[in-house]
Amino acid sequence: MGGFNNVILSNSHFVPHYNVSTGIERLTVLLKDKETTATIYPIFSPDDLPFELLRFLTQEYNDEIARGDTQPFFEPLTIDEFRDYWLGQFAAVMVLGDDPTLDTSWSHKEWAKRCLGTFFIKASYPGRCAHVATANILVNAGIREKGIGRILAECFLAWAPKLSYTYAMMELIFETNAPAKTVLESLHFKKIGRIKGCGLLKSNKDSLIDAITYGRELDPPETKTDHNSKYEKIRDFILTRKYPDDADRQEKSRLRALASHYTVENGHLYLKGKEVIMTQKEQLRITKDAHERGHIGINKTTSYLCDRYHWPKIKEMVTQVVKACPECKDPTLISLKRSEVPTPKLRTKSPRQQYIHHQSPNTLSQQLPDIAHIYQNTHIDSSNPLNDILAGSGISDVVEMVQRQHRHIQEPHQNHTFADYASHYHPNITSNFHYNSPGDHSETPTPADSQNLRYKTPNSIPIDPAVTKSHNQGSNDGSDVAASSEIDMARALLNSGQGQPRN
Repeated sequence: MGGFNNVILSNSHFVPHYNVSTGIERLTVLLKDKETTATIYPIFSPDDLPFELLRFLTQEYNDEIARGDTQPFFEPLTIDEFRDYWLGQFAAVMVLGDDPTLDTSWSHKEWAKRCLGTFFIKASYPGRCAHVATANILVNAGIREKGIGRILAECFLAWAPKLSYTYAMMELIFETNAPAKTVLESLHFKKIGRIKGCGLLKSNKDSLIDAITYGRELDPPETKTDHNSKYEKIRDFILTRKYPDDADRQEKSRLRALASHYTVENGHLYLKGKEVIMTQKEQLRITKDAHERGHIGINKTTSYLCDRYHWPKIKEMVTQVVKACPECKDPTLISLKRSEVPTPKLRTKSPRQQYIHHQSPNTLSQQLPDIAHIYQNTHIDSSNPLNDILAGSGISDVVEMVQRQHRHIQEPHQNHTFADYASHYHPNITSNFHYNSPGDHSETPTPADSQNLRYKTPNSIPIDPAVTKSHNQGSNDGSDVAASSEIDMARALLNSGQGQPRN
């Protein structure tokens, strides 16, 4: 946070050591939501800034001073003082949109909605040390925690070398200023100093807070800042077996360990068969292509990408792309898109569901007999040993049993026994029907063929408690009548199937 002493001292002590502004042009960026566009405009002179925008920035900075936790000032600054402090050498403002220039007709209220933030770059020390830069970043208080501060810090690191600065130093970063510390440390700033008890902050009136000084070397202007230098170092090491020039012993050891997990094919880096995508632009393109295959959801898109590619925080990028997709926001469009993409069926149907699914309504109606006619005209033999079987199965199971038996009568080439039907509905129970001779399979027994069936253990048949109670006790309440009707109807269906001749 250095550089504020030029408010008091003459500006002649802090005259910029550069006299050209070539190579710095407005920069259009994409915000964290991957949808909103903003532009960072360089400000070489206070006259380049619209007055209403200057008023808004002065008010924003004074509000930050009033909070009393990040800035060293006690009293607010006037517009002239803020202009000399913030715009004394070089500054930049970040505004929504992609207009070629700043609009001078916007009001103070309009700038409050459109201006996202600002930063300045100036010499931290005068004269012979003026090649050491410092900066201060201010984000619109109404839209913080959106990644804007990091974008402004990255722009500072890109533009400072073009102004002939070789080193960046960020002073007076109070220990309690966690957001600023997080951004600087993620951009490879290192702690180079600490001032004990430097700040008397509003939120900690009972104690003085330490201030940290961060510093780092600036990349040369021709070198593009690469946030995926880790992967490039691994790729270069695999190809050349040479370490980076500035690598210490610990970094060399870590590089050797990482390289053992990677391979390089046709210049592309792979981690366990998955291609490593280094640039954010390529990551965004691949994510959009994967999502637009069928406008599938976040989890399916993430799974698809993780099977083929590797880069940090894949799901975070997928979430941003899916939420920003205009077609996914319209349920009518997404339903049409998804219907065009075949989705594999993960669940298989049971044999009963498959049979019913492949039958047409006419076929089912032909196979099912007239239940009302059978129920009225069929004599039910109460001594039939099937009573207990019917009591042990639900009406839907017995009806399907009759359908299977009816199909067997029409298709004599199939050799299925009634015991097979019983075991199908009760696979964990040993069948209560068997042949008189274990090896005799010449004919298929039917429920009416009492010569070929023996009822072994009535107590071993699984009984529905509700049906058993009403059937055995012979009570006259409503539940007894309903259970008896269910059993009688099932018996009628069975006897109906037995009476049809074979083809």
